[in-house]
Amino acid sequence: MTTKNYPLGMFLALALLVTVVLACSGGGNETEKANKLVDEGNAAVQEAKKAITDAEQLKQKMLKTDVSQLDEARSTAKEAIAAYEKAEGKCKEAASKYDEASRLKLNDKFKEYLTLKVKEYNKRAELVQTA
Repeated sequence: MTTKNYPLGMFLALALLVTVVLACSGGGNETEKANKLVDEGNAAVQEAKKAITDAEQLKQKMLKTDVSQLDEARSTAKEAIAAYEKAEGKCKEAASKYDEASRLKLNDKFKEYLTLKVKEYNKRAELVQTA
């Protein structure tokens, strides 16, 4: 998995889209609470993106380490695994926040959108775990 799968522009566009949808929806009296949850989910996405970038860099460093420095390569590999695990956790956290928001009294289209985001970030967590 490369960081090209998580361009910063995509996450910023997502955040903007969610904000616009929430601002335009008169779907219920829990929109403000949903906004906060979505913001928290978006923050977790940003942290996941950074952790993935870190993990990929560590993985490349490990792969380029000379065979004579096996202990260093193992240490770098452990750091990469920890970064991937952090990214996985942040993807799950984002999914959880989106799920919590989707259960509030909101416009049906927005609930559907959040439900899809839950599925997306659960899948991303699976992908990161595989990496």
